This record gives sequence, C-alpha cells and structure tokens, in this order.
Amino acid sequence: MFRPWIGRRYGRHYGSAERNAFGALDVLVVGESHYSDSKRKRRKREQADPDFTRQVVQRWGIDGASEDGYYFKRIARVLCWDRHASDVDCAEIWEDVAFCNLVGRLMKTRHERPSGQDFAEGAKALKRVLRVLRPDVVLVTGRRTWSHVQPLADGADGRFGWIYHPAAGGGQFKYRTAIPAFQALCEG
Repeated sequence: MFRPWIGRRYGRHYGSAERNAFGALDVLVVGESHYSDSKRKRRKREQADPDFTRQVVQRWGIDGASEDGYYFKRIARVLCWDRHASDVDCAEIWEDVAFCNLVGRLMKTRHERPSGQDFAEGAKALKRVLRVLRPDVVLVTGRRTWSHVQPLADGADGRFGWIYHPAAGGGQFKYRTAIPAFQALCEG
C-alpha cells in the first residue's frame, strides 16, 4: 500500500497542534485505487514509490495540475460542505484530512478494475492505517470500495460511511446527497 496523505492539520491523535476545519474530528478519506496511463517504465517507478499517494494529492488536490483532478475537487467540495467551494478552499481542505486508497496496486489504465485479491490485501493494509491514524470519521468513496471497508467498520472506533465515487459513470454522484451524508457522519 502506498503511504497515506496526511494533511498538516490532521491529527490530534497524530501530533498536530493546529485546529482543522472539522474542529476536534480527524477525517480519513478512502478511495479505490490509483491508475497510471504512463509508459511501462514510468509506471513501474510510480508503483515502487511509497509516497505516490502523497504526490497525487499534492498535484491534483492541492496544486490542481490536471483536469483528471476533478475527483479531488469534488471530494474537496464535499469536505467543505459546499458544492461551490472556491479553488483555494478546495486546495486548503486537503491539509485537514488524511487520504489513502484501499488498493495498493497501481492500475494500468482508468478502465482496469482491481481484483478480489487487490481488495483483500487492501483491507489488511487499511486495518494498519486505521490503527495508526485513528480517525474519528472515515469517508469511503465508491460503493464497491465500501463493500470491502464496511466489515472493518464493525467494532472499529470512529464513524464510517460512504458516498458514490465522484468519477462514477451514470451520474450517481450528486452533491445534494454526498454533502449531507458527510455532514451526518461528522455530526454523528
């Protein structure tokens, strides 16, 4: 598994002295997987880089360097509780959360889907992440990812929930349902 992104204001448990946008709550966002359309040699280098997730969040969530970053922009707007949140607010909210993907293997294209083994290995790795980060709220993006995370929620500390994947086809993701779902998680 790639190392999770940990924003500088995440973690009253993790040692941050700064207050974050969620007050006393530590929020972990869990996505499905990374993918790379890169050439084989570069993809191998990316797969081997344990900080790949951190680079992705910095590049697409904070710096907004790619149109593919709309996943991160949509999630940021949910985290801000505002579908019209500014680019500055969207970038800044990533400093208040932790983020990881469940699947620790880099997909070759955005059309490749993780295998059952990928999800099983990811669930084991996520248990370790949960033990270390100790989030109060875990927001999972995607119904399929949720089906693999939900068993971990039973008996775990913190509140777990899910929203449709922001890049899912068929228009399933809607701010009008995603934002209230996340608000309800935070308000417990």
